[in-house]
Amino acid sequence: RASSTSQCRRVRARLGTMLGALLALAMLGAENPLGRYSHCQIYMDGRVYVFGGRGFNSTGVKRALALFSNIWTFTVEGALWEQVKFMADTDGPGPRSGHACAAVDDSTFYMFGGMAQGHDGKQGLSDELWRFNLLSKTSGQWTRVGVNPTRRRPDARSDLALVYVGKETLLLLGGCSARNPKQDGWRFSLTDHSWEQIPFGTNGASLLPDAPSPPPSSPPSPPPDNSTALHGTNATDPDMIENQKNETSAPFEIPVGRCALTALAISAMNSDAYLDVLLFGGRVSVSVPDEDDSSDVDEMWSSLADTWRLRTHHISGYLNGELTAASGEDDSNMKLWERMSVSQIEDDEDANSQPVKDEEQAQSNRGWRLQAMLLNRSDHAAVLHGNSLYVVGGLYTDLEQRSVFIVKDLVALALSDHTWSRRASGPTWRFGHSLTDDLDNGRMILYGGAGGMEVFSDVWVYTFASGEWAALDVGRNSREYSTLLMSLLIGGVGIMLCLCVLFGILFRRSRRLVWRRGRAMIVMRPPAVRGTSGRGASAEAIAALPVVKWTEVRKGHFGDEIPDVEADSAPAPIINSAPVSKSVAGAGSVSAVPVSADAGGSVSTAPVSAAPVS
Repeated sequence: RASSTSQCRRVRARLGTMLGALLALAMLGAENPLGRYSHCQIYMDGRVYVFGGRGFNSTGVKRALALFSNIWTFTVEGALWEQVKFMADTDGPGPRSGHACAAVDDSTFYMFGGMAQGHDGKQGLSDELWRFNLLSKTSGQWTRVGVNPTRRRPDARSDLALVYVGKETLLLLGGCSARNPKQDGWRFSLTDHSWEQIPFGTNGASLLPDAPSPPPSSPPSPPPDNSTALHGTNATDPDMIENQKNETSAPFEIPVGRCALTALAISAMNSDAYLDVLLFGGRVSVSVPDEDDSSDVDEMWSSLADTWRLRTHHISGYLNGELTAASGEDDSNMKLWERMSVSQIEDDEDANSQPVKDEEQAQSNRGWRLQAMLLNRSDHAAVLHGNSLYVVGGLYTDLEQRSVFIVKDLVALALSDHTWSRRASGPTWRFGHSLTDDLDNGRMILYGGAGGMEVFSDVWVYTFASGEWAALDVGRNSREYSTLLMSLLIGGVGIMLCLCVLFGILFRRSRRLVWRRGRAMIVMRPPAVRGTSGRGASAEAIAALPVVKWTEVRKGHFGDEIPDVEADSAPAPIINSAPVSKSVAGAGSVSAVPVSADAGGSVSTAPVSAAPVS
């Protein structure tokens, strides 16, 4: 029984070791974020950091869309994901998507807005501004930024753009509330925590002094290209799009408010001044006639293709609605927004890769149709590298077909000659993905996004020198491996438990079989002596035991002499079957019971068992 207990303990110990190893491997395999879109991605200190987003809450069959609140960091060289731990008491902004982030240095980034989920599980738009400070590569602290209560501030929104332009200043542009694009822009000071509205959208137009009204020839609803400009020439007709070098000379053009746009900081002419901002694309809400009832209209999103440059160092002259010339400049040189006219597209790939309903119409209107199919997009991702703007994927809306297309191409705008060109396609069709520029290594890094019914978790790298895409292999740490390891863990536990039970049953049956075959031996076995091996007395100890002959017993060796009893005159002696107690100790001594004769001639003695002593 003692041996059985020790065997079971050894089995349990080995089982625990195996379970711990499998559990550690399973946890290692789980160190990958779930696929997501509408998140934010920043590049700090040689690492990619991803916060929030929307995606499926599991990889199983029964899954649902959920909002995420965690931060993950990724290193390209090791193809390794690590989750960032939150320090201090606060859990941060909480789950959200459609927010915007901007890094101010290698250890700090700011986050604004988005569709957030509260503690009660309800979702709503947010107007909060948060700061995240890295304490190490994989840990940091969230802090909610308080604002000046005496100043106006932007209201809640999602799908906005947030840009850091230097000198402790953030710019917020656009965004959406339901199906209503926000028609305002804001500047935030990191020193005094105050918001100031800047000219952007229809609300921002009121900040312009004596701004002329839009020309009466401007159409009420923009076509698919929709390079809408306020208070200036509105280039929305095919002739203007075909010949886009006819740049408007209106001094007070500003872009229309929009959401799902991209805005990136770009070096200004004066290196000591603020960074300029390059704005591209987005979407607006338009009304189109209903196909079944012409008297009714449908609300649809219309994707944009216009590109603008914001002269940030001129913003201060427009904050209070009064034009104030900067030092050394006159009013005519203070053009805040500059709309960029672009040349025709240089197609590096077959144009048939784009979704075209009517091929003849596309060929006849090649001057603007293919451009609209290539450039008009929202929910895309973009980076500035060198002297070019790179745009990947997104959504294209075709108002004629009442359809939304997902695009996959990579297009680049050369800022030197304002020429768009198409580059190599890599990742599959997607929108809501993220893209950051790894300037030191000459590459850009793409993560996540959604397409159709899929939410992606893959990572792609585009090398600018070779012009090629490469998908990073993160399968060794993927959740598919985690699922496999968890299956092995559960199966291993079941097998080990079955083996343990079977071993216990066989061990008990074998012990019972041995006892039944040698029952007398086991009954007469003396108690084990401490310090012995448990295998019985040695041959030498048995040989040293005293031997008493039966003849000596009859001669009275143990006492009085036993008289002879004739077999025919007296009954046979009765021998009681009381057991004899023997013990083996040291050299082996024998303890016997004396023999005595009663008056009737019967002999009463303890019988000597013939069973060997072991």
